[in-house]
Amino acid sequence: MKNENLIEDNFEHWDHGPVVREIYKSYRYGDLSSFQTTEAPISTSEDEDLKKLLNVIEFVYGEKKSEEL
Repeated sequence: MKNENLIEDNFEHWDHGPVVREIYKSYRYGDLSSFQTTEAPISTSEDEDLKKLLNVIEFVYGEKKSEEL
């Protein structure tokens, strides 16, 4: 794996879980059902390690409540 960030945003430690402030500012008064997510395409063979890492992270943390993160 390369020593680089997957995203440019910084996560902040808030009482109810990790927050990206810019995303919070965009959706704080809105209906979260309008929040669209898509899986980031990971398609090259050199990204197989990244794919495995993200799967492990989802397995370990995916069912946790925001307060637990």
